Amino acid sequence: LADLTGFKERRPEVSCTLFFIEKNPTRDMPPVLMNVFYSTRSIMTHLNHEKSGTNELWRSNAYKDLDELELFFSNPRTHSGKGYRYSGLAVRGCVSCGEMKSMKKFSK
Repeated sequence: LADLTGFKERRPEVSCTLFFIEKNPTRDMPPVLMNVFYSTRSIMTHLNHEKSGTNELWRSNAYKDLDELELFFSNPRTHSGKGYRYSGLAVRGCVSCGEMKSMKKFSK
């Protein structure tokens, strides 16, 4: 999937995370980096923004299947509505009740 959309693996898998790098970056731009956390179906994309420089986009539960994941590889700037800028704003599925909760709402 990654290879078909212009990415290649950049390092071995670690802790349920796959690491990819753009094979042919846009001229004068650093390559896009993408980490896929397949146990949580989350994605981190490190890319360059023309005006604000490099930026990381974090998306929780970003994809349901390989077709949706392919959208992110085809266009890493895809807006999913599932992103967050700070880890404290991340949401995860609660293993007890199944509800999506922010990290602050989990019981201790």
